Amino acid sequence: MGTARHYLVNVFAQIGGRIFSMGASFLIFVLIARIMGTGSLGQLASVMAFVLIAGNIADMGTMAALARDLVLEKENGAETYFGNFLILRAVLAILAIVIAVPVVSIVAPDLTDLILMTSLAIPFVGSRFLETVYQVYNKPQYTVYSSAFLAVVQLGIALPLLLWFKVDLLGYLAGYVVTQIAYFAFSIFLATRLISPRFILKIPVIQATIGLAAPMGLWSLFNAVSSRLDIFMLNHWRSTEEAGLYNAAYRLIDLSIILAAAAAVPLVPVLSKLLTEKGYIAKIYCRKLFEATVVVLLPVPVILFYIAEELVLLLYGEEYLPAAEVLRIFSVLFVLSISMYIASAINLASDNIHYSWWSAAVALVINAGANFYFIPELGIIGAAYATIASTVFMASVSFYFVHKSLSGTLELKIWFRIMVTIISMSTAIFLMPFDSVLLSVFCLTGLYMLLVWRLRLLDFELIKQFR
Repeated sequence: MGTARHYLVNVFAQIGGRIFSMGASFLIFVLIARIMGTGSLGQLASVMAFVLIAGNIADMGTMAALARDLVLEKENGAETYFGNFLILRAVLAILAIVIAVPVVSIVAPDLTDLILMTSLAIPFVGSRFLETVYQVYNKPQYTVYSSAFLAVVQLGIALPLLLWFKVDLLGYLAGYVVTQIAYFAFSIFLATRLISPRFILKIPVIQATIGLAAPMGLWSLFNAVSSRLDIFMLNHWRSTEEAGLYNAAYRLIDLSIILAAAAAVPLVPVLSKLLTEKGYIAKIYCRKLFEATVVVLLPVPVILFYIAEELVLLLYGEEYLPAAEVLRIFSVLFVLSISMYIASAINLASDNIHYSWWSAAVALVINAGANFYFIPELGIIGAAYATIASTVFMASVSFYFVHKSLSGTLELKIWFRIMVTIISMSTAIFLMPFDSVLLSVFCLTGLYMLLVWRLRLLDFELIKQFR
């Protein structure tokens, strides 16, 4: 199977699998929003923020390291490497619980019972790392199997709890824990059909994994704290209702970002192989990929600007209408975050990821300071501004190191054309004379396609060389 086809098969498997599990998860999220209201959704946002932060401690970048190292170790001691990897993950999961539970219980004491219940799921919530094993051993269909299994279990447990038994949030979270344990059991069963881990402790292997994973892990951890800090601050300074509104808007963007991660993770081993075998031409390929990612994402903020209110009303109802303005602001976050994931994949494949931890740490400081300043006065709008500010900084650093990774192959003329497109689209948003949302979106889409064609922003010729 050619490189491009191999990557596309894995990406479609990842995204196809995500559609199953994310669709089920989002349906449950909407039901909770409508049944329990903004207050409970705000509490759920805090609990899921805890899960995200603790889950990042449990992962600490090891998923990205597995995507790279398992390819290199496939023909030489992969079973021992995988066994040591699982040992490391188990230790990190225990560490995550020991650190996160008391800290978050102090920050949000009114949520202690919910947090203690959810902490039981921490060792299992990061089971997505096993999808890397499926990819490396050419079984991308296992990703679809495991995700479909997760979707069925999610719906099979959550729907009766919410619709028939009318449980409260604690009851729902108990079902969530059972779901994560079942998903891990099924996923590890599939993985061990491909590779049997040998649990022979080798400290150098674990040290090497930590050395590679730590920068990316710290980046993910700081990014997780930064992206969820506003939830805790909104609960503290404003209300759980506002946290619920904010979470409703963020969840819509978060779904797209998760899909981007699904596309970026299979990219790491593919790009690592290309950069090793094809050198300079592979760097040009990476450049084209990065440029194409940005160009393809450009229409999204325009479309969200017009349909934000209709989308919020359709999904959540009138109670959540204030979240529409936050969603408009977050449309920029969509472009920045997805582009940053692709940039990080290129940097990781180039062994140029040392910047990640400190850039995320600085972004966390920016986010905390901006939230501290804006939230008391502006509420959810201020929290959205703070998130954008920190993401802009982190994305800028990541993009700069893409330039370093690709040794100056980036072309300024292409980025000048992209900036012309961005400015033209942004200006057109405010000049549209139509009252019809559909007509405005249609015209702006036509403008976008015209600019892409006239400015020659997309070039797929080079990709054909890697089929």
